[in-house]
Amino acid sequence: MTVKMYTTGCPKCNVMKRKLDEAKIPYEAVTDNATILSVATKAGISMAPLLEVDGVVMNFKDGCDWINKNQE
Repeated sequence: MTVKMYTTGCPKCNVMKRKLDEAKIPYEAVTDNATILSVATKAGISMAPLLEVDGVVMNFKDGCDWINKNQE
């Protein structure tokens, strides 16, 4: 499983990062603004953070729901 979190360091990003860390889910943090914008635009999402799991991009709410369901 490949997990990427697209983050700008905003408060919501920090919440998602904390949830991933607490759930012990390994992930790659992507902070490049151009990459974040490109991924968000393709997914039809207007703001960070984004969570991508095996190519599926989720917004903050859906990403947090996924984390809650997949924690160790």
